[in-house]
Amino acid sequence: MNQERILVIDDEPSTPGLIELLLKPEGFQILKAYSGADGIRVASEEHPDLILLDIMMPDIDGFEVLKRIKEKNIPTRVIIVTGYGNSIPDVVRFIKAGACDYLLKPVNPVEIVRAVKRALAIETTINLQVSDTSPIVEELIARAEKLAHDNLKLELQVKAIPNQKHKHLLIMIMIRLLCFAIGVGATLLLLYLNMITRTWAFILPVLIFLLLLLPIESVKKLYFKAPKAETGVEM
Repeated sequence: MNQERILVIDDEPSTPGLIELLLKPEGFQILKAYSGADGIRVASEEHPDLILLDIMMPDIDGFEVLKRIKEKNIPTRVIIVTGYGNSIPDVVRFIKAGACDYLLKPVNPVEIVRAVKRALAIETTINLQVSDTSPIVEELIARAEKLAHDNLKLELQVKAIPNQKHKHLLIMIMIRLLCFAIGVGATLLLLYLNMITRTWAFILPVLIFLLLLLPIESVKKLYFKAPKAETGVEM
């Protein structure tokens, strides 16, 4: 029985060797390439069953390598293994280009083995861009992109909450000071007109302050609310 061959494309010299130590005991033959250009060459000549592809490489980045491998119709599967990019748009971008899985460094050795076996279990090689295939996949990608947009919107809303709270607090302090000033002013006027005694001069400002503040406190709940996150994503 022929060994399934795995090509590791990574400009970090130690990575292909470490992956070989990990996968060779599992019965896989490991091919190595230390640059994007070399990876394309080896993939074109050897047609490996699976490629573990790094993204950040100095000559040709992994995304361009993936595109060229697909353009050449090399019958292989590609798993992205990288420390670069961990957002949903990044994942969608690679899947659309033809990758069948996406792992972030540092990856647990057990997870690498599982991902390799899972990818090799696919009956046919992933050879066409996802955008050219099933509408179901397109729908999933569209939902993932919508989720990314909703997450970004939620993050902006969460960041805005502290500033809004400070603004609301300042407004409420100013309103309270204004209510108190009105109470004191009204009391001084009544005292000047001899309409109240000196005893009431100490009590009346507080009463006026409270009477003015009660309706304001009731209305505050309607107008000073933190924004609610509305993702509305159905999966």
